[in-house]
Amino acid sequence: MLRIRPLNFRLGKLQEVVPSWSWRRTLALATTVTVFLIVLDWSLQPVVGVDTDTWWHLAGGRLMFATHRLALIDTFSFTEYGHVWVNRHWLFQLMAYGFYATGGVGGLVVMRTVLDLATFGLLVAVARRRGAGYAAVAVSVVWAAWISSFYSLIRPQYASLLAGATCLWLLDRARRCDRRLAWGVPVVIAVWSNMHGGVSLVGVAMVMAYAAADTFEPFLQRLSTHRAAAAADEGRDGSGQSSGPDSQTQETTVAVDAPPPQVAEQPHDVHLVAIGARARLWIWVLIASICALWVTPQPFESLYYVVQMSFTTNPYRNFILEFQPLQPFAPENRLLLIFMVVCLLGAFRDLGRKRILDVLLVVGFGSIILRMVRHQYLLVPMLVPSMAVALQEGLEQIPHLWQIVRMRKRSTNSSGNALREDGSRDAFGTGRPVGARHRSAWIVPAIMTFLVLAVGVREGVAVVRRDLPPGRLMRLATLPEGAVRFILAHNLRGPIFNDLNWGGWLLWRLAGHNQVFIDGRNDAVYPASLLPDYFGTLTGRSGLTVLNRRHINLVVVQPGLAPPLEALIRASRSWVCCFDDSVSRVYVRRRFAIANHLSLVSTSSPDGRPWFLDFYKRGSDLIPQHLRAATALLKTAVSLAPDSPRCYVRLGYACALAGHLRQARRNWLHALFLTPYLRGVHANLAEIALHQGNLSEAGAELMEEYAMFGDPAMARKLARVGHTGLMAWLRIGWNRFCLPFYRW
Repeated sequence: MLRIRPLNFRLGKLQEVVPSWSWRRTLALATTVTVFLIVLDWSLQPVVGVDTDTWWHLAGGRLMFATHRLALIDTFSFTEYGHVWVNRHWLFQLMAYGFYATGGVGGLVVMRTVLDLATFGLLVAVARRRGAGYAAVAVSVVWAAWISSFYSLIRPQYASLLAGATCLWLLDRARRCDRRLAWGVPVVIAVWSNMHGGVSLVGVAMVMAYAAADTFEPFLQRLSTHRAAAAADEGRDGSGQSSGPDSQTQETTVAVDAPPPQVAEQPHDVHLVAIGARARLWIWVLIASICALWVTPQPFESLYYVVQMSFTTNPYRNFILEFQPLQPFAPENRLLLIFMVVCLLGAFRDLGRKRILDVLLVVGFGSIILRMVRHQYLLVPMLVPSMAVALQEGLEQIPHLWQIVRMRKRSTNSSGNALREDGSRDAFGTGRPVGARHRSAWIVPAIMTFLVLAVGVREGVAVVRRDLPPGRLMRLATLPEGAVRFILAHNLRGPIFNDLNWGGWLLWRLAGHNQVFIDGRNDAVYPASLLPDYFGTLTGRSGLTVLNRRHINLVVVQPGLAPPLEALIRASRSWVCCFDDSVSRVYVRRRFAIANHLSLVSTSSPDGRPWFLDFYKRGSDLIPQHLRAATALLKTAVSLAPDSPRCYVRLGYACALAGHLRQARRNWLHALFLTPYLRGVHANLAEIALHQGNLSEAGAELMEEYAMFGDPAMARKLARVGHTGLMAWLRIGWNRFCLPFYRW
């Protein structure tokens, strides 16, 4: 009979097995939670409603769900109806519409947040596996998330981020653990090609970089070791020994007694062996990855589209800001420039150690980022492991430098090295036993833990105080919803001439009812020959000939966007304005309006000024008399124009008059974030600082105002404040260099 001995759970055994909790684990846990909260906070950035690419993606997904066929033929426009649509994002459109059908607009925000968090989670795993510490990883992730948060739109870029991070994770695991995992990369690239076709070329570039590094780095390191050994042998041979009969006898004796010398392995043999052993798998993986690029319904069109938009002259690149070359020295790109410089310095440091992976990634991705603005939000997160490794190496040098300084100080001490308890001396002359810690060693970890926890609590409060549900993070107030409802209510069918930025929303809301003139799909649908008709009509150079030639009866425009077109329409007796809600206007051909029994309305802004200025002007006029009504109107202007600094300046003025100084300061700081050079804003911030009794901050704000505009009144106020010059100049440095990136 088999007897099983009972397990003996003794307290001593458990104490040996269970590790004790330490400040390092506390700091690691706090850092992880803080970074997670920061990325979560920035992934919940509000989406400006005027970006309508999201909506034509949803329209494509809805069409595929309804017809059970891929949307490869355009049915949304009348200018290219029935022509080929190079739909590189069909799989993303299906996924996005699935989230929208489940949770509405909030489902889209949740989808974006999940993709963002999963991306940075994989990048953290890669950076940690490459040897980066918690501090370096945290700084790198927050830095990259900050840069990518400026482009927090619901687009296929988030699917590309997750696919790229997955490829990096698989390639790193294949290089360090199991090479068979490299076969998962072609599968990811095949899915990537249908999510964001053409951009999946980045995955192939990653495979090439890892293949080159894994194949040639061992050869370069062995070659360097061989050269160092050869140089050492030459140094020993030429060390200046005596050449006498005794030396000759000694050499003969050594030669007889010593074993026969081994033939050193030649570097060429090492090169051939390394290439043959390592390159075979990577060659097949690279071939499979290239073949995965073609596993799409439109393989040639998708790849050609990306190459054409990136490396050829295209008319669409002349007016779409995302396709413009990056200006690295522009003020808004300082953070990106510093990030790339740090990555480049770390990569070239690795090049001296015969490691070429980071050099290939940083130089390759950096050249693509400089080629086009939109690539920075896609490729900067892919450099998080390289950035973390570079920072980790820099952090590791700080203790060595401190030890060198301490050794130099003690070397000049006449008392000599101090004695340990056993009478021996330590390396630095401290006299303390080996392994003994200083009594104040807990101070630095405690400060770091406190700072990390403070930032984590702040980010947690920011996440909780978001305007949830997540659907409110989509700013739909700037979209022509009123015009759409007017068209649907009166059953106005036919082609529409529209703004390009509104095309996605119109085809999403009017699908099957009206066709648009143009939308954000650009040359994936519309040829370059359509652009002269579009811009000629907007600018008035072509008059109304395009509207007459194409038999267009409806024109939906944004007030103030195309004053020449509106002037021509108002001057013509063939057109009337039938709808105006200060966000959009609907002009209808007169005979079409009479046939549908439409009434004429007067425009709220006959001078053609921007639509949000109606609320801005009325709120500014009411500020001295009716603060509550003025504040409500200015908040409406801010929601309609979130990128207008003067709206934030006037709203801050209204809040200050109402006694809400914290809200006023927040609005003025946001105005400076949008435009750093605003006259009078620093003076207003100085008044708030004086009211709070902070003389140093008030002096710094006044000096900043005086340095930018040279106002003598600021000089007199500076003399009256009597601030310390050092704090003022530090504050100026903060405002000049850090404030544009300070989003709290």
